[in-house]
Amino acid sequence: MTEFAIIGRRVEFHRSGKEWPVYMLLFESRLKPGKKEEFLEGWRKEVLPLLKQQSGFIDEMLVCDDEKQQTCIGLCFWKSREEGERYRRQVFRQTKDLVGHLCSNPRVRGFEVEASATFNLPLHGAG
Repeated sequence: MTEFAIIGRRVEFHRSGKEWPVYMLLFESRLKPGKKEEFLEGWRKEVLPLLKQQSGFIDEMLVCDDEKQQTCIGLCFWKSREEGERYRRQVFRQTKDLVGHLCSNPRVRGFEVEASATFNLPLHGAG
């Protein structure tokens, strides 16, 4: 079982008796008109499997602008800042090559996760 706990002001990720701080990379991009479904398909089939191969990867969540369906944000969680930043420097370019033609001006920023709660959300389109 996986749990988050707040230790002081830092969040620790607990799994199988291990603890580590959580780091998040936030990716934001505008999708090209009419390319949302193709982008999501590329993310599911190509980007997510690549992420799962990376040391320190925990999970990623994608959210897309519901009104115009043009902005897509990825919240990518890592066991440590070092592993998240290694991904950003060494592997992110590959993901841009896979789906970059479907979006414009991708931006990425890093954050220390300061607090968290776990949710069991029903995902749109998941099955």
